[in-house]
Amino acid sequence: MTSESRLRARHLVEQDRELRFELVRLREASGVSRQDVAIRLGISRQAVAKFERLDADPRLSTIRRYAHAIGAVVSHSVEKDEGQLVGDAPSSETAGSSVGAEPVDEVAKVEEDFFLGVIRRG
Repeated sequence: MTSESRLRARHLVEQDRELRFELVRLREASGVSRQDVAIRLGISRQAVAKFERLDADPRLSTIRRYAHAIGAVVSHSVEKDEGQLVGDAPSSETAGSSVGAEPVDEVAKVEEDFFLGVIRRG
């Protein structure tokens, strides 16, 4: 697997996590409880809690429904990877939590491998 492909996979994982993190942050900042979201979506509070876990892999339609329930809008951006992530990769002396960094936990590693697996099978 090429390093560019791995960087792209890490970037996608990080973007997914950031989206879910921001949605939860907005819910909490708005004073909307998990129970409120559950009622608005017609699901259990436990289902909302599962959605909010970082190891969850919700469908895009579920993300949109959750956003609507908390009064948020989700915007999408798609662009061709033309190597722009390679320039963002940290050197060995500045490695941290940026796009090129090693995944911080096993869940991130599994998600990254999922993206790479889709590429191999696709």
